[in-house]
Amino acid sequence: MKSSEIWYIDERAEQLAIVYITRHADLSMLPASEDNGAVDYLVRIRHADTHVKRVFGVQVIGVLTRDLIKTNSVPTVNSTVHTVAADSEELLPICELLFVMETDEGFYRWMDEPTITAAGQASLQHPTDATYYPLDSDALDNIVAMVNRWYDAHS
Repeated sequence: MKSSEIWYIDERAEQLAIVYITRHADLSMLPASEDNGAVDYLVRIRHADTHVKRVFGVQVIGVLTRDLIKTNSVPTVNSTVHTVAADSEELLPICELLFVMETDEGFYRWMDEPTITAAGQASLQHPTDATYYPLDSDALDNIVAMVNRWYDAHS
């Protein structure tokens, strides 16, 4: 997470991320390891088979007003090679979550978007579109579906 000029923004954005994500019955959040600066949290998707691990990373950003989104003054996270944890070499989908302090609104965009190639292979794409989309129940359902399809393509 980026350090904001106003002390409470980072902490409040993280709390809003937890509230938004954990509203979805199939999602739980864990803080990412300190040595993994690419993401703030790992989000686990619950699966009927408890041995199946489906995870994606989130980077959390907070801004004071919505005007900062419109002027593109939002700090961006540079997408680099992301690893899940020390015991795994697999790459993860990474989603950036942005929260507006004055309204508690949430937005998201993909940093490493889970996609399926025409040949049916799982791939991570770095979108060139920097647009933030509203983060709501439908968006979370879509995020979960995309990540699940991506993991299914790995099988």
